[in-house]
Amino acid sequence: MKLVQMFWAAAATLVVGSAQAMPDLEGKSPLEAGTELAEYAETVHAGWTSSKSEGRMVLRDAQGSENTQKLKTWLLESEGGKDGGRSFIVYDEKGTALLTHMKRTKSDNQWVWIPGLKRKMRVKAANITGAFIGSEFAIEDLRSQYPEKYEITLLGEEEYEGKMCWKLQRVPLVKETGYSKHIVWMDQKEFLFLKTEFYDKKGDLIKTLTTHDWQQYNDVFWRPNRSSMVNHQTGRSSDMLMDDIELGIKLKKSSFEAGRGLMREAK
Repeated sequence: MKLVQMFWAAAATLVVGSAQAMPDLEGKSPLEAGTELAEYAETVHAGWTSSKSEGRMVLRDAQGSENTQKLKTWLLESEGGKDGGRSFIVYDEKGTALLTHMKRTKSDNQWVWIPGLKRKMRVKAANITGAFIGSEFAIEDLRSQYPEKYEITLLGEEEYEGKMCWKLQRVPLVKETGYSKHIVWMDQKEFLFLKTEFYDKKGDLIKTLTTHDWQQYNDVFWRPNRSSMVNHQTGRSSDMLMDDIELGIKLKKSSFEAGRGLMREAK
């Protein structure tokens, strides 16, 4: 599962496609049940292959003043669950972008693509907790969130915004993270991530991500048109808004290599 999935998820990038049989949780430990639910959700949210979206990031300070930054995002789905996907997020008029090569069990590789220099600069591990273009979304939040990267425990069932949800705890297994855990509310009907709480290394709640205005594309795949991140420690917030989404655009891995494909064309 990707974050907001990224966007983002999804991303968290959340979809609902062909479903397998719902896992039988009877007699399972909380860890076994949480892991099976997360893995099942990924199979349900599969089959969109690739996507392109245009949108905006709205940055809001503690006093309510706003600043807006346009975004263009290309995503490539993980191939058959064996390899991680790809993402390319252009965030200025020059074509500067965040490039991510996702890994299913290891830390993702990320670079900033600088078109004027025709080169990419690696995002160091120490910088992934930093803000993405000054927003409340950290660079880490735009990395993959595959089930293999977490110890996932089912905490129980809880209603959120009128929907019954599975309440899951995810503890990162990768070393490169600024979080000690995530608490996730995943609805039991469509398996969409509706709310995620992020806790810092001290165990304190730092941010909450909520997803809104879900829309179904191609009669199958769901996307949130708005993802809102609130920082409880600073009072700042950011909304990631999707204005246009196109799925199945036939991207391939080579499109995400430096000097090729998207790096030549995207601005």
